[in-house]
Amino acid sequence: MTITPVIVVGMHRSGTSALTRVLNLLGVDLGPSEDLLEPKEDNPDGFWENRHLVQAHDDLIARMGGRWEEPPLLDRLESIDDFDDWVARCATVVEHFEGGFPGFKDPRASLLLPVWRTIWPDAKVVVCLRQPQAVALSLNKREGFEAEKSAQLWLRYNFEALSTAAEPIVVRFEDLLDRPADTVGFLCSAIGLEPSADDLDGALATIRSRGSSELTVPDSPWMTVASWLYESLREIPRDGFSYAASGARGPMTLEQLRNVEAILRNTQQDFREVRVEADRLNLLADARLRALEREERSREALAVDLASAQREIADLREEVGWRRAIQYRFEKVLGRRGMRMLSGYEND
Repeated sequence: MTITPVIVVGMHRSGTSALTRVLNLLGVDLGPSEDLLEPKEDNPDGFWENRHLVQAHDDLIARMGGRWEEPPLLDRLESIDDFDDWVARCATVVEHFEGGFPGFKDPRASLLLPVWRTIWPDAKVVVCLRQPQAVALSLNKREGFEAEKSAQLWLRYNFEALSTAAEPIVVRFEDLLDRPADTVGFLCSAIGLEPSADDLDGALATIRSRGSSELTVPDSPWMTVASWLYESLREIPRDGFSYAASGARGPMTLEQLRNVEAILRNTQQDFREVRVEADRLNLLADARLRALEREERSREALAVDLASAQREIADLREEVGWRRAIQYRFEKVLGRRGMRMLSGYEND
């Protein structure tokens, strides 16, 4: 039996979960159901992600010095120790997938497609695109990200996926919602799926349009670039050599894509250096704050000592005043001569 693996990638919050569920119902096996992540509040219909692969991807990204929200530079793959062990770890997971179309979905895999080439060299890569403004709004709600950060992540994830996959199968999430039958037909043809009529109906039944809404996010340079790319990538030629498209803002070639990608990588390196400097300044600020707190505690201790000394002085003054009052009364009764006799100074 011919095996055609399927990998679904794209930026986080881009509809990859909904798309993967559709592919699953069309015949793509996602592995044992007990290995899939449980639904959460931000994705109640399920993530359709294999927990072991997600963890493996997170581990590899962390070993390159990054996180999903701060993608590392991929040239660091070459310096990772025991890299072959990590590849074997992922290969072992997908061994349990069945059928002619084993597959998985994880946005993190957008950054790691060069690695998956060694495991599934013939995999069909499905890239799910969603309007960057919609992604920014979703990430702001879930993570609190600013629109500029979300636009940078949108560009990085989609650049990596589109420039690494030999013949990407590009699906716009909005098309899946607005033209489900046409989009599902396109997916079946591009991947080679032949679902039954019941399976096809079941897949289409899971697609629920979210309706149209105004997407208002702050204007920014990166969001402008992301929006331009989204509009430009209306059609992806199947030859895999050119990403030219007939968007309203003009064609975009693979060379242009790589040039912008280089800018993004350099910018990311700049951000990393700024973050290191910010971390250093934060450490200095923390040290200064602790010093000020110690100084404040010392001042408070001195204030306590001062208050105690002032109370002692007040007590002494009260005692002196009391003694003087007694002396005054004695002098009044006995006279000065009598006082001198009592004090032993009579013979002076």
